[in-house]
Amino acid sequence: MNDKKAKPHDEAFKKLLQAFFAEFIELFFPELSSSLDHRHTRLLMQELLVDVVGEEAKTLDLLLETRYKALDAYILVHMEPQSYH
Repeated sequence: MNDKKAKPHDEAFKKLLQAFFAEFIELFFPELSSSLDHRHTRLLMQELLVDVVGEEAKTLDLLLETRYKALDAYILVHMEPQSYH
């Protein structure tokens, strides 16, 4: 087997999710998708989360905010794509 450097699939998947978030949710979570107003979906800056108890810090990969249709409420969607051999 050829030992080439791994391709950055995580980064490519994140870019696809940013571009096609509504379509991704519609395909994999159709019931949720019908409840969301994707016109209000926006990508948030990467956030640094700190677990005070475990003393662990983690940067979120992809954080999006979108709005419910029937409620005066927003939800945050955190996605962290990973690829492994």
